[in-house]
Order: sequence, then C-alpha cells, then structure tokens
Amino acid sequence: MKPRHPTIEECFEAGKGPGYSSLHRYSASLLPDNEQERARFEAYMKGHCWDFGEYDEEAGGYDVLMVRMLYGVWRDRGALPTIFEEGK
Repeated sequence: MKPRHPTIEECFEAGKGPGYSSLHRYSASLLPDNEQERARFEAYMKGHCWDFGEYDEEAGGYDVLMVRMLYGVWRDRGALPTIFEEGK
C-alpha cells in the first residue's frame, strides 16, 4: 500500500459539519470533546508556549476565538483517515 495525500474533495467532505461557535458542539463523528482530548490539545499548546485560555463547560468551547478555531482543527483531524491508499 502506497500512501497518498487526501484530495481537495475529500478534505472538503471531511470539513462539512455544523461549524463551531461557543453554543454549537461538534458532531460525535469527530474526535471527542472530553477531558482527555482537551488535555492532549492543551499539552500540545503548552509545548509551543501558546496560551489556550479557559475551557467553558457550559458553552462547550474555549473562551478565546482563535483557540476555539485551533481546537476545532485539532478535532477535525478525526474526520480524515490517517492513511489514504494510492488508487482509491
């Protein structure tokens, strides 16, 4: 099996979803929004010396817009397969 990059169409399809705001959670098909996943994300952010603000349980998101966007991208990666096979 030879790996390949996802196509633009595959990325577009994986990116379709409810979008994100502090009042709208991601669908369950993406990486989970739980303490373990937030801990992984926050450790990654700390490793880059980036502040991640506070997580608001009631709103279901971080209190800083850019961090909400980054966490969305972090979780969206769960919608893409890790390996795309050549010829598929």
